Amino acid sequence: MPRHLSLDAVAMKDGNLLVVGSSSYAASFYAQDRDGDYREDENKLPSSDDILNNGSHPLNFDVMKQCTINPSDNLYKNWECQFSTFANEAAVWLVNANGTVTSHAITAGNGDNRDGLAVIDKDNDSRSFQASAQAVALDKNDNPIAVGYSTTDVKNDYYAMQAAYFTAKAGNLASWTRTMIPGLDIEPGDDRDFTYTIANGVNNSSVIVGDAKGNGEKPQRAFVYKAGQGNAQFFDQLAPSLFFKDSNSNAAAINNNDQVVGWVDIESSNGKEARHRAFTYINGTAQGPLKAGGAWMLDDLTNDGVVNSIANSYRIVDATGINNAGVIAATAYYCHGGYENLSKLAHCNGTEQQVVVKLVPKAGATAEDIQPRVKDEEPPFKRSGGSLGILALTALGFIGFRRRK
Repeated sequence: MPRHLSLDAVAMKDGNLLVVGSSSYAASFYAQDRDGDYREDENKLPSSDDILNNGSHPLNFDVMKQCTINPSDNLYKNWECQFSTFANEAAVWLVNANGTVTSHAITAGNGDNRDGLAVIDKDNDSRSFQASAQAVALDKNDNPIAVGYSTTDVKNDYYAMQAAYFTAKAGNLASWTRTMIPGLDIEPGDDRDFTYTIANGVNNSSVIVGDAKGNGEKPQRAFVYKAGQGNAQFFDQLAPSLFFKDSNSNAAAINNNDQVVGWVDIESSNGKEARHRAFTYINGTAQGPLKAGGAWMLDDLTNDGVVNSIANSYRIVDATGINNAGVIAATAYYCHGGYENLSKLAHCNGTEQQVVVKLVPKAGATAEDIQPRVKDEEPPFKRSGGSLGILALTALGFIGFRRRK
């Protein structure tokens, strides 16, 4: 069944709410190719042997075609409709004060064609166009800028998702311009560098953050980019002391003060999934004790130097959002009674629980209040007193359970 997914929203200056996300627009298994010919691509359909052990109910392709014609009537009437697949485009919905919704496609093109790519390509029918707007902001001129990804044709050989931003005038939300973020080419040379790239956040200065998923054994690399200026920059180039060589990282969000949050590996993977911790990076002007161009682990910014304190009961794993007041939404591991020492990977003698936390900047904090946690290769130590850290931590609720091994 076609789907619509909303992911972010921003209040326009006229009081309307602009919502962004993605919307499916055509069945990816049966559509027109670039020549206008209808084609069937059964490669995109599941095998009945994968669904039923005995294969007693084979999929009827002719019935599946009808799922897209009248989905409201056919969705539950026909068994085949449960396995439909669709191509998706970036989309916006404008909601006025009366609740009236007006929708528009962000990507260019009409009907079965989006930015020059058909749902089913005549030369590569196993691929479908996919695009989404993951976040949105109003720029300095109060015009919307949305960020996410869009399908790109790589060297006329294959399709891939590439980070993109979409711009429009506030008075004409039916017409958007798509721009691929430079410096993130999927295959810049003879070898493929990235499986895909995606933009996750944007602020009112049109500064964009996101990730580039490395191809094969290459790492996932967080990036930052200002629209219209040069190429995307990777955090392992901007702050190599924190983003060490071949570390995986994610840039999830950025506020209007150019403060970025996300996560980064804290150990080499050595062929297995590495543990990671949340970070913040200041891309613009200094934010209190946090200087421009600096990167910090949030564990260091919550450390108060006291083993038996509330702060030492948490290790911040991932930061997913930050508002303009610097308040950070994150997830953390919580150890009842506190970790045995102040190091980043200190042992929890009890059961760790994964919790949702809010981190709030403390008024009057200075650089002297930042106490980096002891490195794990150094002898662990305990302190009986210390500063208060620069971020206050509040647990909002449990989201799961995990036992440290």
